[in-house]
Amino acid sequence: MLALKIPKALFARGLFYCLLIAFVCSCSNDINEVNELTLDNLPSESAEDIELISTDSAKIEFVLTAPFLDRYIINEDSSYVEFLEGLNIDFYDRTGTVNSQIKAQYAIKYEPDERIFLKDSVVIVNENGDELNTEELWWDETKDSIYTNKFVKITTKDEVLYGDTLISNGNFTKYKIKKVKGIFNIKDEELP
Repeated sequence: MLALKIPKALFARGLFYCLLIAFVCSCSNDINEVNELTLDNLPSESAEDIELISTDSAKIEFVLTAPFLDRYIINEDSSYVEFLEGLNIDFYDRTGTVNSQIKAQYAIKYEPDERIFLKDSVVIVNENGDELNTEELWWDETKDSIYTNKFVKITTKDEVLYGDTLISNGNFTKYKIKKVKGIFNIKDEELP
């Protein structure tokens, strides 16, 4: 039997080059994956364990809490803040007592427009204790209104109302529901 003797240094170098060629040839980059990793898709700012306190004349107006937020600046006229893990906003009256609340599992605030889109288990409780439950809701701060075209459930002290569309003032004390269902009270003066 004929035995071929290869010096160890030559064998190691040959093995290294074979592995290097195999490694280089096996690498590939999908252009879509590369584009997803560009800086354009990364947030300009990120924060954890958020507590934002808004005051006016040394009185608390609201406290926003969120586990996490990302802020994206598209250009000088366009930016948004995304709350991927949801948010909670407590609103305070003049005496410093929480009088209403908003909760959602996801929210995005479009900063120049002052509009907030909330989704996934959206709950609003107003100063009267009325509770709104829906899956999606728009809150327009400049128009002081909230609205949705999704299913809503409103629970008051006396009634449970269901509907497919809601339009309300910003503090959810005056609202209209379309396709309303449920058991509700009608005052005698409201009858034709």
